[in-house]
Amino acid sequence: MKRIKSLDLARGFTVLLIAPIHCMLLYSKPEVYTSLLGQLFAFIAEGPGAPLFMVLMGISFALKEKYRFLDVLKKVAFILLAGYGLNLIKFVIPYAGGWMPLGLQNDLQVPDRGGAWTLLGLGDILQFAGPALLVLYGVTRFRFYGCIAGALAISIAWMSPLAWDAHSHQPTLDYVLQLATGKPPRTFFPLFPWLAYPLVGLAIGRVLKHDGPACFRYAGGWGLALIGIGVIFDFLYPNIPETTFYRTYPVDTACHIGIVLLALYSWDLLYRYIKPNHFLRVLTYSSKHITQIYLIQWILISALLPVWGYQHLGLGATMLVILPITGTVYLLSALINAGRNQGFTI
Repeated sequence: MKRIKSLDLARGFTVLLIAPIHCMLLYSKPEVYTSLLGQLFAFIAEGPGAPLFMVLMGISFALKEKYRFLDVLKKVAFILLAGYGLNLIKFVIPYAGGWMPLGLQNDLQVPDRGGAWTLLGLGDILQFAGPALLVLYGVTRFRFYGCIAGALAISIAWMSPLAWDAHSHQPTLDYVLQLATGKPPRTFFPLFPWLAYPLVGLAIGRVLKHDGPACFRYAGGWGLALIGIGVIFDFLYPNIPETTFYRTYPVDTACHIGIVLLALYSWDLLYRYIKPNHFLRVLTYSSKHITQIYLIQWILISALLPVWGYQHLGLGATMLVILPITGTVYLLSALINAGRNQGFTI
């Protein structure tokens, strides 16, 4: 199916803000998070950010031609290798070399014994994406996979709290359960409930495949309805125990999906009514090179952590750091792509 440009814009905008968000997360003082900029970044990360990525993963999977199982396995292997390789570079090497900030070690709850292995095994978005792709492939083997994906998404969102912190007495199985049901700092994107998002994307992708981008006109209404349900539920039940962004109750998961649907509708409107310009081309570039940009920005931000310190910068200093780092990430990405176009393997 022909590439849907509005999806590139939606994904690309969030990719563009990955480096700034992570810079603030690692470099900024906690009080910066409560500033207007910090609140904006937090909303983007937790609203039309990570959930949007997950939904778009499912949409993209549905829009592709039929996958061969071997090709899916190769992609899963690459994603997991990249994920654990990134853990090695940004955590294990600084820890073993003695230049990982103590504050970061404390926040990651690094134990006195086996600290390197603990850091290597941390579950992040890439450790989530690999198994999620296998699930998506399995669901698409069924004829009516759109309906099945929707039903599974609802079931996972609803039942996830019952599975949290599942464990056994076998270390290998416990690690798998940690990735599926754990919480930060060991696992940042557990399969339960996060698997609901790409499954919703798979259902949306099925509709897109048959009806085309015209179906986005309904996304805004569905999004507002889901957000409204979340607001009403919070009003009626204000005393429900708080949970984190990485662990959401069913109604919160539905609210995040609503924000994603509203974002997809808004980006479709933008694409249809705004003329092409340099900014939109940057977003399209970002979308097409998401994995590359994600890896580059984490390596660069982690490498500069000893320079800027962990959670040491104020708002002004954070802004001065964000701009050149983001520019450097895109420059390195462009150089890598230019090298590939010239026949160099980078």
